[in-house]
Amino acid sequence: MPHATSSTKYMPKKEFIQYLDEYVEHLNIKPKFQTCVESAFYYSGEMKWTVKSRNLTSGKIEIYASDFLILATVENNEGYIPNMIGIENFKGEIIHSSDYRSGEKYKDKKVLVVGSGNSGMEIAFDLSNYESQTSFFVRSRIHVLTKDMVYTAMLLPKYLPISLVDTVTTKCTKFKFGNFEELGIPQPEEGPFSVKRSKGRSTVIDVGVIDNIKLGQIKAHITSSNLITTKNIAVVFNEEE
Repeated sequence: MPHATSSTKYMPKKEFIQYLDEYVEHLNIKPKFQTCVESAFYYSGEMKWTVKSRNLTSGKIEIYASDFLILATVENNEGYIPNMIGIENFKGEIIHSSDYRSGEKYKDKKVLVVGSGNSGMEIAFDLSNYESQTSFFVRSRIHVLTKDMVYTAMLLPKYLPISLVDTVTTKCTKFKFGNFEELGIPQPEEGPFSVKRSKGRSTVIDVGVIDNIKLGQIKAHITSSNLITTKNIAVVFNEEE
């Protein structure tokens, strides 16, 4: 089902949700909510999948048979908070990104975002817009691109090898943002699309974080997991609070 001709290139959340609702109605899809799949077996003799599920509300067991089975549980469907030294004594609030709603409640507070993926970057940007004293950890080398860079680069592999697309894209990011190392964001030696192909790691889309780092509204810290400890209401960076 195609998108409406009036849709923008980058569809806002409200419009995307509307599209999903229309998609479900158009194809008469009937999602089963509050249901957990407990097992799935393929019977080669019958050439059928048998799926056992449990209704989380009633506890009722249901069995489904199908010709095909699609696993669409995504790779990050469960939140994970790492076990840092001293975390049990930390007096501040600790939340997972999936529980984050708005930076309004953190106005004028010191906030540390652990992680520099798309979720972490978007949260850091939102926090800085509410005048929080925002810092985030960068553990892995990452590529940061704009939406338009990603859109354009995704069209180029039809005509150019990935290595050349990476070279062009990397030069564009340097021209747009400057030296990432000076901003506290180390980049991989491989280009963004080679990293995606070899490691499955997605490019980070800049929503305004880079400009806010340059303005001093956000601080990036290069670290590794063993350099993070908590101390009451402070976070220790390499033994410096």
